[in-house]
Amino acid sequence: MVAKYRFGRSLGMLTMQISRAVGREMVKCLKENGYDMEPSSWSVISLLLSYPNRTQQEIADFLWLNKVKVKRLLDGLERDGLVKREIFKNDKRYNVVNLTVKGETLYHDAVKCADAALAKAFLDFTDKDEEQLIDRLIRIKGNLAEKTYGFDEIRE
Repeated sequence: MVAKYRFGRSLGMLTMQISRAVGREMVKCLKENGYDMEPSSWSVISLLLSYPNRTQQEIADFLWLNKVKVKRLLDGLERDGLVKREIFKNDKRYNVVNLTVKGETLYHDAVKCADAALAKAFLDFTDKDEEQLIDRLIRIKGNLAEKTYGFDEIRE
């Protein structure tokens, strides 16, 4: 099949709308549970829980955000005591970002809201449907990726 652009079925438009809708659901749940957090902050916290010791540039690359946006996010998260920047012990030329204990605690509380938002998004999907959709989206992302990000391993 040769993909053809149709506005109502545009991959970019649909994925953007879905991403924003899932983010809205999560923010709503977080606010109901006493947290004031935007989806982009959640993305950083979630990334750092899975892949600690990441540079600001690596975070920007992985989340496909510009460095200025990531700096502002990290400034806010650091001000709130959720992340800390420190010199990377294996290479003093780099600062890395890690979650604090407070950030890890927030992650474990907030992941319930992420799960609830995804459950709503995948309502009436079978496990197989969900897995196939995610696998296909990963393939599309791979087709469009300009570089790999080296997030396959945990950095000590």
